[in-house]
Amino acid sequence: MSATDIDLQKTDPRYVLTVSGQVLNLSLAQALQLRAKLDEILKARRGDAIDNIKAVVSRKFGISIEAIEGQSRLPHIVHARWFAMVLCRMQGYSLSAIGAAFQDRDHSGVHYALTEFASRLELYPHMKTELEFLQSQIQ
Repeated sequence: MSATDIDLQKTDPRYVLTVSGQVLNLSLAQALQLRAKLDEILKARRGDAIDNIKAVVSRKFGISIEAIEGQSRLPHIVHARWFAMVLCRMQGYSLSAIGAAFQDRDHSGVHYALTEFASRLELYPHMKTELEFLQSQIQ
């Protein structure tokens, strides 16, 4: 379930909350309470998924999660961080959400990382194999 699977529409005097195709007729208070709870669950799931991606990348490259999240510009750490960001993007996370998960980086920094990764992917085909391996580990 994603946030796009949840829709709230007003139908006098009740509200219709659609969750993954299931329609619920609720009062405004019930609808807002349920929406808030679903958003909380989805946010927790997203955080867990990103943490899992960081852990998989950390194990693969032998670099701590703190280093991957950090500000280091050492090439081997940047390389691992880019892999983690690309994997997050492949899972459907927005640039802003990815940036927030990596020490509140700006979305433009994430965009730069994704662009650089894509250009290097063309130069170094073995990176595609590494990416596919990592992707298999997070699913």
